[in-house]
Amino acid sequence: TLMDADAAVIYTTRREFVEAFQPIFAPLYARLCNAAAETVSITYESHGDRGALAPILREGRVREHIVGHTLHGPHKDNLDLQMNGHSVRREASQGQIKTFFIAMKLAQFLYLKNHGERRTPLLLLDDIFDKLDAGRVSCIVDYVSGDDFGQIFITDTNRDHLDSILAATHRDYRLFVVEHGQIRCEPSSTPHDETQKD
Repeated sequence: TLMDADAAVIYTTRREFVEAFQPIFAPLYARLCNAAAETVSITYESHGDRGALAPILREGRVREHIVGHTLHGPHKDNLDLQMNGHSVRREASQGQIKTFFIAMKLAQFLYLKNHGERRTPLLLLDDIFDKLDAGRVSCIVDYVSGDDFGQIFITDTNRDHLDSILAATHRDYRLFVVEHGQIRCEPSSTPHDETQKD
């Protein structure tokens, strides 16, 4: 059937992506949390593992009519996210969960940068540092300050917190403050210029 053919293409494409993504993601997570004891994995779970979709649809047709929706197909696929062999959603702490998904986003950034048009995307870190301990924040900021990343936008509602984050980057930055509906640009920081004066 047409759905079977399309499902096979989706399954193959997703499987290939996860296989390419996992080697980027796992070491990146280890670097961000600085904890070699935490091993992470992403596994693609799909009906495609059971073979062609057409016979599965035929077998489940009666039940699908009863429940009123399809029970099989690529729309029912899932990602199994694990840490140390356990479900991230059920077993990990809030900080571990947040680090896991930040690592996924940064790995996605690197994947996009190195595939397709090979352009460096913009990176937006939108109020992501809540629930993270100082060590994890430091590792994340240190990592995104590296040469792999281009222009970065960081937002935070805690000014003191943001100042400490920016100070740790040792990179040029411009700070915009939004207050009472007004946007104010503060003086630029150019730490690189200061080092060049010595």
